[in-house]
Amino acid sequence: MPHLSIRTLLIISILLPLSLVYAVSAMIETRLNRNAAIQGVELRLEELISKRAARVDGHFAAAAQIPKTLADMLSTARLQNKKDLEDILRGVLAVSPRLLCASIAFEPNEFHEGVERFAPSVYRAVEGSKELTYECLTESPDEDYDYMQRDWYRIPKETGRAAWSEPYLGVTTWGNRAMMCTYSAPIVREGCFAGVVMIDISLDELQDIMSQLEPEDVTYYLLSETGTFITAPESEMEFLQNETILSFAEKHDSEQLKQVEKDLRLSKSGVIQYNKVFNDQRRGWLA
Repeated sequence: MPHLSIRTLLIISILLPLSLVYAVSAMIETRLNRNAAIQGVELRLEELISKRAARVDGHFAAAAQIPKTLADMLSTARLQNKKDLEDILRGVLAVSPRLLCASIAFEPNEFHEGVERFAPSVYRAVEGSKELTYECLTESPDEDYDYMQRDWYRIPKETGRAAWSEPYLGVTTWGNRAMMCTYSAPIVREGCFAGVVMIDISLDELQDIMSQLEPEDVTYYLLSETGTFITAPESEMEFLQNETILSFAEKHDSEQLKQVEKDLRLSKSGVIQYNKVFNDQRRGWLA
């Protein structure tokens, strides 16, 4: 074995540690750059989704303000003229073209002493038109109909709070079936429950709103409070109908989506990188 010269040994003794230091430094720098890039993506997605969520929330918040305001008014003012209530409901739908229906439903004797039940309602007669139809829910042709047993009446009565219903496929007065949602606010007089103000709102235009959101490299899904898919890209809506994020996660055995479902129920927000199951791409970001 040839002897190495002192010069060669010195070069090796200096270069070898330097090479190791450089390699370690390069690894650290690469990891730091990668982490910085990931943090940048997460921050961008958080900001983007927050803005989009605020836009969709505004769509519902404006509608929810109507029954809230009317319920507050009826909590202090005892209107006992049926025509006055009908005129109020007609006025609400006249200035709110997105609403399908508005109703006021009273507890026994709360509208007028001796009146067991009273629930005036105004419906939009034809989608998109200004023609309105008045009906009292106590005079429904369905003999089994009892508004006091309906969730939109019962839940505010039991909780004392206004609430949105889960999305459902309802039948409009013009005979079409449409995805809709109900918001109901309790009427409270001197601390006691007196009735409910309710509106029905169509969810059809939400699909259009979601499809118009940009940029194109982001796909948007809108879920209800219980994780039911309300809107999705048109190409995916067919197989996501009647699905919840939990049922979808179980069907595809995705532990990541199961965790997302838990976080949503706890109102947690965040961004994760995960194995995509919605389409053919293998990896993606979920905000």
